[in-house]
Amino acid sequence: MSSTRRDGADLTLGDHLADLGHELETLVDKELELTRLEMRTAIRTSMQTTFTLGAASTILTTGLVFLLAAVVIGLSTVMPAWLAAGTIGVALLVVGGGIAKRAKTLMAQVGEVAEDMVEEAQETEHAVAEGVR
Repeated sequence: MSSTRRDGADLTLGDHLADLGHELETLVDKELELTRLEMRTAIRTSMQTTFTLGAASTILTTGLVFLLAAVVIGLSTVMPAWLAAGTIGVALLVVGGGIAKRAKTLMAQVGEVAEDMVEEAQETEHAVAEGVR
């Protein structure tokens, strides 16, 4: 079975390889376009999530401040107000320090994953570039 062009002439192996090369180039371009679109969507979703978490954090922090003020006022009935406020402040510093330490560990892990992803993307890009040539 032989393939023919629109003008009726038979296609050569070179013609098939050229077509394959063009189709491969189109496929790679479409895949890159899809990847860009997926990245834009992921970034947009991340930004919306970050904004929502920021708003929630602000509201929750305000509520926590009022609760802590109530605790200080309650403790001030059994100890001086300055001591009640100092005790609560020290407790919060200890808890906050522990949370910050955990966050630092998590951020280091995220950084390693991101570096791996960038490295893989560069290797894929290089492999595709070599394969197209």
